[in-house]
Amino acid sequence: NLLGADRRQPSAVSSIRVTFSILSSRKKDRQLDFSSEIEYLQQVLPPELFQVEARALWNMTLNEQFELAQSSNIFITACGGGSMSATFMHPGSSLILYYNPTGGVDFSTFQSIQNQPARLDWDLLNQAGHLRVHWWPIQRQVSREEQQADSELLHQLILQESQLLLNGM
Repeated sequence: NLLGADRRQPSAVSSIRVTFSILSSRKKDRQLDFSSEIEYLQQVLPPELFQVEARALWNMTLNEQFELAQSSNIFITACGGGSMSATFMHPGSSLILYYNPTGGVDFSTFQSIQNQPARLDWDLLNQAGHLRVHWWPIQRQVSREEQQADSELLHQLILQESQLLLNGM
């Protein structure tokens, strides 16, 4: 292929790289910095097995985004342009997409739509058969307890996905 990607199924990995694509959209409802999630995961995941990092893809070249996707085992981003870099990930990798469950864009007028179901990249990304895709609704104005519970759920999902990666599945 043009970018020189090795698309073979990798064998079991020995460490897990979790990459957060931060601030990946100009849309306010999808400008996520994931700071609380990153901080929580860095506290609970063993650093000898997990590398958790945040990257702003909007200021990276396509080749840099490609290399980042190829080196990431679990990629976490807001739905939108930043999520397309995940298509370069190795088979068996995991993609976790945060999405706004209401709203989106009317593509005939390019106007924002509020309080209606979002029209997202469901069809495209759910058909990326080389990835395990998970959809996560963006929650606004939640309590500290709810945010902690969401972070713990994300932690459990990452542990589940890492077991599959470590076992070469």
